[in-house]
Amino acid sequence: MDYDFAKELAWSNRVETDDDWAAFWQRCGAWHSVKVNDLQLQRGGVDRIVYYGNSALLVDEKERRRADTDIALEIWSQYYGEGDGRNVKGWALDDKKLTTHIAIKRTGRRRVVVLPLCDLLPACEMDLERWIQKGHRVAWQSTRGAEYKSACIFVPLDDVFESMGRVRGTRKFFYRW
Repeated sequence: MDYDFAKELAWSNRVETDDDWAAFWQRCGAWHSVKVNDLQLQRGGVDRIVYYGNSALLVDEKERRRADTDIALEIWSQYYGEGDGRNVKGWALDDKKLTTHIAIKRTGRRRVVVLPLCDLLPACEMDLERWIQKGHRVAWQSTRGAEYKSACIFVPLDDVFESMGRVRGTRKFFYRW
């Protein structure tokens, strides 16, 4: 089955509710969270700012309709071809993102996986080729009217956690609410 980025994004935007995410962060001990409306922050991948005491998380919130045990890691946001200077890395490899954490909510499972980018990015960089060699599915999406493609690799969460653990001893984060 192919993964249709545009279709999944449209679905996510329809079902995502601010109340669900706000309730989740409150259950995790945040004293406040704010949905971001600032276009510059959104372009940097920030959907929500979550405040804990005198610190804040800049979170990219993602929703998946499938109850899969994998994660779709965007490896190319814009891919024009091998060695093309216009190529833009996806969020899973982009160390210039403003986001500090990725939160992935699976519809119907009442579970959110929160991954710190300081550990996820080097894990992806370190193991991307290994994941491809293991046969994890890579899905390419053409954008209508654009000359580039985008790509995600679907990696089982256990493989992601193992790689993150080798980077810095990170634990997996599961929250139920």
